[in-house]
Amino acid sequence: MRITYPALPLAPASTARPASQEDTLTALRALAAAPRLRIVTHLAAQSRTTQELASLLGLSPSVTSRHLHQLTQAGLTTTQREGYYVLYALAPARLDQIATALITLAPRPED
Repeated sequence: MRITYPALPLAPASTARPASQEDTLTALRALAAAPRLRIVTHLAAQSRTTQELASLLGLSPSVTSRHLHQLTQAGLTTTQREGYYVLYALAPARLDQIATALITLAPRPED
């Protein structure tokens, strides 16, 4: 007999609240590594599994999984179980939140 449980999200869903400086810093740290930035680029096209991303990046699945975990902890990716696999997708609301936080850091010149 085998029991299968659904995968729970690794990070809470993004909310509409503005990003705090700590939230922004966490997201920027997650994006600061070349492999994670490449993962985000691949996920922008479509949702993918760890194995797909590992193949695209030329990394082992375990290393890719660690990078995905950091992105998910920062709220930049979401997970969805599809049978045996977990699909990773970008969290567009979180990306918008980080972009807005970055834009508000620099004052706009008066016209």
